[in-house]
Amino acid sequence: FAGLPSLVEEDLKVAPENAPYRNKVLFDDTSFEAVNELVTSAGFADHAKLIRGFFIDTLPTLPETRYDFVNIDCDLYAPHIECLEYFYPKM
Repeated sequence: FAGLPSLVEEDLKVAPENAPYRNKVLFDDTSFEAVNELVTSAGFADHAKLIRGFFIDTLPTLPETRYDFVNIDCDLYAPHIECLEYFYPKM
């Protein structure tokens, strides 16, 4: 809910030179409360748990369990790698 983390070298290699996200934090224009309201109004409050923070910090706080399905939608290289390294051995 604070926007995306800084781009790493791998992101910059593939980002167009004029892409606005090269110099601007994206997705920082919302709040936990606003997202929680959307989840609740859509009827998913009993099926979703919102967790604040970056993947690198929050993944280790998840309960140890096996996963049958994981949808990773991180937008950037480093968070994708963090999620893959965390979830793959648990599937």
